[in-house]
Amino acid sequence: GVVESLVTALEVKDVYTRGHSQRVAIYALWLGEELGLRGERLAQLRIAALLHDIGKLTVPRHVLRKPGALTPEETVIVQRHATVVPDILGGLDILEPVVSCIAEHHIHFDGSGYGRDGPRLVALSLESRILAVADAFDAMTTHRPYRMSLSVAYARGELRRWSGKQFDPDVVAAFERCLEGKTLPMPSDGFESDDVARRAAEGALDRA
Repeated sequence: GVVESLVTALEVKDVYTRGHSQRVAIYALWLGEELGLRGERLAQLRIAALLHDIGKLTVPRHVLRKPGALTPEETVIVQRHATVVPDILGGLDILEPVVSCIAEHHIHFDGSGYGRDGPRLVALSLESRILAVADAFDAMTTHRPYRMSLSVAYARGELRRWSGKQFDPDVVAAFERCLEGKTLPMPSDGFESDDVARRAAEGALDRA
């Protein structure tokens, strides 16, 4: 009930993420099972996936819904949503096991990205590396304020292109296996080019 209430609060604030958390949870569970997670660890992964964007409750709505490129200052505001996760969830004992996973899923496999102050002293958990792939895939294949959805083929190509840098190669390979023969929880159509998808979003805004 706590998890559902938090997800609802986030989706009310940002209409473009409606359904996003649920789809990320589906992809994360596919990956967790493929990579051998079971029982309580798999259950915690689902909760982490559902709450992975909870920090966006602290981001102003006009920034979340901005149709164009973010300014450097706005980018900092959005990136801060990862570092505030312990402040939001840390006081809830039942959610304590998932806090670090959520806070770290924007830290890249090669150590770049954002989400932790200072140098990385310990390896990223498998759960955070799973969330990174699941979140990126759904973000690419669904509409955003600044870009229309991209095709599944394009998204898979981007995961492969950034494998070993942004994403764990083993998790990317596992996701490739997961996608074979499964019915995706969203439309499979989309643009084959990021530039075209962004121009399409601008065109839709002009016609509104």
